[in-house]
Amino acid sequence: MDKVAVDFPELKIVLTHTGFPWVQEWISMCWRHPNVYGCINAYYPKDLDPAIVKFMDGRGRDKVMWGTNSLSLKRCKEEFMELPVRDKSKKKVLRDNAIKVFKLDLQP
Repeated sequence: MDKVAVDFPELKIVLTHTGFPWVQEWISMCWRHPNVYGCINAYYPKDLDPAIVKFMDGRGRDKVMWGTNSLSLKRCKEEFMELPVRDKSKKKVLRDNAIKVFKLDLQP
């Protein structure tokens, strides 16, 4: 993905499944490339690697999106809200980043 991200900088790439077992590489790709984002959709939030939780509450706050990957929507949201992540980061991960990445127009 690194080469693709470099060769096609206008292409938005969303890395899924939290990168497991290549979590550090997932974080590095998201951080290094302006066009690469990560989605935390493969595991329940309580099972996320602590490095991902730290990343999405810090320098990766604008680079991570939430998802469920067909897991229980209610459980995923509840567990996500319980993570030791600041409210401003939660808002970006739950909503704002997807709006930005996918250029969603939410006007009525």
